[in-house]
Amino acid sequence: MNQSFDIYGSCVCRNLFNIKEGEQYQIHSFVQRNNPLLIKQSGLDDEFTDEDADRLIKYLETIKAKGMLEILSHKFNIRMLKILINGDSLKQLESKKSDWIIIDTFYAYADNLLIISKKQKKWYIKTDATFSWLIKKVIEQNPKYSEYSSETVNASLNSMLYVEDLCNFLINNYNNRIIVINSKPAYKVKDNNIISTNYSGLTESYQLFIQIVEKINCHIIDLPGTLFSTDDNAVHYNKRCMQYLKKCVDQIIEGFYSNVDL
Repeated sequence: MNQSFDIYGSCVCRNLFNIKEGEQYQIHSFVQRNNPLLIKQSGLDDEFTDEDADRLIKYLETIKAKGMLEILSHKFNIRMLKILINGDSLKQLESKKSDWIIIDTFYAYADNLLIISKKQKKWYIKTDATFSWLIKKVIEQNPKYSEYSSETVNASLNSMLYVEDLCNFLINNYNNRIIVINSKPAYKVKDNNIISTNYSGLTESYQLFIQIVEKINCHIIDLPGTLFSTDDNAVHYNKRCMQYLKKCVDQIIEGFYSNVDL
């Protein structure tokens, strides 16, 4: 069954499609590291370009930020940085129509990065600490953004102001071909001890999951029991968990089409 997917979420959604068991699917678009609530937010007034990305990399070389340079050595991460700054999540997802979308709400946990222009225009970017730091450095070191300021705001978005737009986009573009995963933080194991990966704000992720499934007709996958991570990342689940998720997706697709007259 040749079905295509768009992905809007974390590594959970991406990695399950790396499992080679069962059905295989085409992936058309992938938006990562962005709170789904901000899907329709516009980008900064000044576009972040490939030249700006090169400038950022040169700056990171001068301060010997090896970890950040490793992250930006992957073109995918540069593309995600551009999507965050330019507000292109919607454009990316609409670039090639897919049969299905799979979404998780993990990035709802993150702190808000508030960016303000000299004209007092405001943007919120809600992403992980790594990409928040990179965006701050873009604002600080690039003359193009000299009239902008940025600060981390330890506060939550009022999800009720945004969730309607998100749900309308999902329904209008995918109807009921929507899979929502309730992503949960995994634990790592070290010297036979279980250690938390410490994502304390994930209650927001769960709240957004509930808001979505209450508003739209969608398929949901809940993750049972204790999850274990392959490293320090809360959503780098081990292979057994990813096999479970992939099997759930296969069963949803099979069940959906067994009740549809093709």
